[in-house]
Amino acid sequence: PPRSTRKESSAASDVYKRQGLDPGLVDSPPISIKFAPELNKFIACLTALSFLSLFSVLSSKLFKIVVISTSGDRILDRPLKEVGGKGLFTKEIEQEMLDRKIDIAVHSMKDMPVEQPDGLTLGCYLPREDVRDAFVSPNFKNVSDLPSGSKVGTSSLRRKAQLKFSRPDLEVVEFRGNVQTRLKKLKDGVASCTFLAVAGLNRLGLEEVAQSAISPNEMLPAIAQGAIGIE
Repeated sequence: PPRSTRKESSAASDVYKRQGLDPGLVDSPPISIKFAPELNKFIACLTALSFLSLFSVLSSKLFKIVVISTSGDRILDRPLKEVGGKGLFTKEIEQEMLDRKIDIAVHSMKDMPVEQPDGLTLGCYLPREDVRDAFVSPNFKNVSDLPSGSKVGTSSLRRKAQLKFSRPDLEVVEFRGNVQTRLKKLKDGVASCTFLAVAGLNRLGLEEVAQSAISPNEMLPAIAQGAIGIE
């Protein structure tokens, strides 16, 4: 099929190597099933994990990885609520499936909207990872250690609401971007801390980044956090 706006990336090769997969899969010619992750390192890692599950019954030669850039990946200067919500991470991928240009999509389930387009289904899920949020900071161990007036980086309404309920003395600043972008913002002093999903850090091999995991009794995780869905 025509390439349209599809974007193939060999930058994910290191993730596939670490997961024990052939990095050549990223650029291999299509044979049968086209498998589309979102365009970022975390979703590349999810795709690798999904392959490990599928390889137990199917040959790796049946797959080609087609990496798709979504609006959610590209629009980083505004909160999601201002530009379309969670569907920004899925609509381009789902349209490719509806157009029969890809066959399977890998999603972080907490980024999925409630409603699905007609003709698509979430057929299976990988075993769920740790559901908790991680407290990430270069200088503090947990939220209670933060001095009054500290800046906390997050664009999540869920995290912001719960944080302001328990610590109304803290300032919240917008913090969009992938894991690497957010860690760089912390290093640059944009905020004193941020929150990331423990599952994402574990899957990227960045467990040491978290100062602590936050109990769900202190910060309720997102619906489906830690789950990978195959659409």
